[in-house]
Amino acid sequence: MNSPLDFIKQKECWVVRADRGKSIDGFRNLGVVALDFDILGLPTEGVQVFSDKVKTYEVFQKFHPNSSAKFANWWGTFNMFCNYMKVGDVVISPTENPSQLIVGLVKSEIYFELGNETLNHTIRRKVEWLDGVFSKNEFPISLRSLFCNSTCFYVDKNKGEENEESEQKVSETIIESENEGVVYIMGSNTFPGTYKSGYAEQDAELRCSALSSDKKYAIFNLEVLGYIKSKNYRRLEKAIHNHFAPVRVWSENGCNIDSELFKSNSFPEDFKEYVQLLQKQKYYHISEVVFNY
Repeated sequence: MNSPLDFIKQKECWVVRADRGKSIDGFRNLGVVALDFDILGLPTEGVQVFSDKVKTYEVFQKFHPNSSAKFANWWGTFNMFCNYMKVGDVVISPTENPSQLIVGLVKSEIYFELGNETLNHTIRRKVEWLDGVFSKNEFPISLRSLFCNSTCFYVDKNKGEENEESEQKVSETIIESENEGVVYIMGSNTFPGTYKSGYAEQDAELRCSALSSDKKYAIFNLEVLGYIKSKNYRRLEKAIHNHFAPVRVWSENGCNIDSELFKSNSFPEDFKEYVQLLQKQKYYHISEVVFNY
């Protein structure tokens, strides 16, 4: 097998993170992929509860009565792993080096097993892992959101391929505007690990100043961490938002609000790495990149 793409081409594909790669040896040695459900106070209620959102929430409240706001985010992860992933799907897991990945084939439904020194995670699926470790660079750009800081998410390969194909057809001479705009990254001084990315038609600092009195964003006390200057800044913003969708704070991830916020401790470095890839694509007409971190 020359490439992991030969293995995943015709299959549904998922990414499951192993505690930033710390549990990757447990995944490999036991032939499993798993989630740590101890945070829910389970599995004393049995794995069957995860097929029903209402029942899961009832169990969740017993053990976390003051944390109901977190349930929507946690349920999204549990629901995908337990109810949408299926036997025969491909699973990918980043190692401690996020540019290195292991790839396997899901071989069982979910089951419960007590954690031990090898692996503390309790809700598991059997996996037949391919030999070796693969470089993230072996995957097309559409699949390189694997470094996003989300525990479990679906990789829409077809959507990515369609986007890449359509982007390749865009003439390098077509621009949205004669005037340059910027796509910025801002960090929250109130909520560590929370970031905002969007576009501004003028200056990122002016946009940040305006957000300080915005009803939705003022509480985050944002500061500019960097920006990308481009004549195709709206397309650039869309590409970034699509790429980081798994860690976006919006309704499609089970959140109560739609926003341009992203929650991930690794977001600044991930953002910088993705921008480096986009700089190689001339149709974004990127003229300047500045990061203050």
